[in-house]
Amino acid sequence: MKIAIIGGGNIGSSLALALRDKHEVKVTSKSEKTASLLREKGLTVSSNRNAISWAEVVIISVKPFQFPDILRENSDLFNDKVIVSTMAGLTRKFLMKSTGGKEVFRAMPNLGITIRRSLTALAGCGGHAKSVEEIFSAVGKTFWIDERSFDAWTALAGSGPGIVAELVDSLMLGE
Repeated sequence: MKIAIIGGGNIGSSLALALRDKHEVKVTSKSEKTASLLREKGLTVSSNRNAISWAEVVIISVKPFQFPDILRENSDLFNDKVIVSTMAGLTRKFLMKSTGGKEVFRAMPNLGITIRRSLTALAGCGGHAKSVEEIFSAVGKTFWIDERSFDAWTALAGSGPGIVAELVDSLMLGE
């Protein structure tokens, strides 16, 4: 499967590293420093436009405020793609309307993604649901939830472990 990961941050780079042995993967980054680090790890780094046009599955893994720029520059490329969003707060309905993607899914991994021990909630339906589940199974366990519960999952499990980690870190440092 050809997978484009738009955004090479923590989620995007963790996914790319986990998937590269079984799939063709291209990852993107606006930052040349990040792009250089990704290349050092053996990942293929590409422009958003090149990666999206090449891919069968496009995983959008950027901050929600960055999405309008990506959409503006690449809206003509999404129509026949399976779209997976790891962006908090953007609904499938909004993403379907914005991208025209043939199937749109949401995925919300948590901090464990960096060590392939994430618990990832998935939402969506369609013929590629098993493929989306397979993608995120590469970084931990997955389960499907109703999209109405997605914001609660994001707040509790998506961000919760990071908050606990910061608290433990602060306690260890005596701050």
